[in-house]
Amino acid sequence: MKKKSFLLIQILNYDYILDKNIISLPFIENDEIIFERSYSNLDSGLINFNTSLTVKKENNVIKNSIKLYPIRKKELESYLKKAGFKAIEYYSGFDKSKLKTDSLALIIK
Repeated sequence: MKKKSFLLIQILNYDYILDKNIISLPFIENDEIIFERSYSNLDSGLINFNTSLTVKKENNVIKNSIKLYPIRKKELESYLKKAGFKAIEYYSGFDKSKLKTDSLALIIK
């Protein structure tokens, strides 16, 4: 019996981020931390992903910046098809909500 391959990918929707020049993402905050995320150099091949993590109890801020490759949906789809995946589905959330052009998340199943 032949096994079916299954793959689940969660990334950001870089089509939306690049096309709309989105430079910051929503903060993540709870009682202990504030996590800020932003982008710079969106017009180059690699973009800067900048983070700032504030630890509230210590009033300590940890900053970081790393270059990343913002892969677009069509490019990723091409790689998946070359790898043999056929029934590729796209969502904006794990609840299988429809992917829209302004969806921040990209879920691939």
